[in-house]
Amino acid sequence: MTRLGRAGVVLLGLLLSQGACSRPACEDGAAAKPAQVDQGMVAYLSMASALHHEADLAESRNDGPAALVALGRLLDAKIPGSYPEVREVRADTLARAAELSLQQGGLERAEGYLQRGLVEVPEESYYRGRLFEVSGLLYEAESKQLEAVGKLAEAEAKKRDAIDRLEQAVRIQQAVIERATAPNAPKQAP
Repeated sequence: MTRLGRAGVVLLGLLLSQGACSRPACEDGAAAKPAQVDQGMVAYLSMASALHHEADLAESRNDGPAALVALGRLLDAKIPGSYPEVREVRADTLARAAELSLQQGGLERAEGYLQRGLVEVPEESYYRGRLFEVSGLLYEAESKQLEAVGKLAEAEAKKRDAIDRLEQAVRIQQAVIERATAPNAPKQAP
């Protein structure tokens, strides 16, 4: 199952299970009352899962361009509101598209995806950390290109940029872990 597929299934399950009974009604023994679930958001998450699966299938055929087309369809789709789940899916998709672009030698395209993601997800989260991680990979690839053409000083500068981006990713993820393991942190679904 894809990274998004597993998360999407869990999230869809949680959202749909909320429709069976709202907590106060169930705890009081009253009749089940459906919770309000935004159909646009659920549809977007389902579409995201399907398109990530399409990208997986394309990658399994070593067809990176087709995988990028599938992810691009999601990134070009209408966004149903400003839900954090949708921003997270988009950030995950942008990071994946950037990685695929890097694998195909499309460094400028990868940079475009990453910049978009960093604008869309300004808050410190796993997803922002992931974007910084892939940004470090981009700088590493740029360093190798510069090294290959004999621009050693520029290559070293890009390596330092890569390390800086990777360290930013580590700092963000450490902060996320600290928040998640704090004594009063809300319990999250796996």
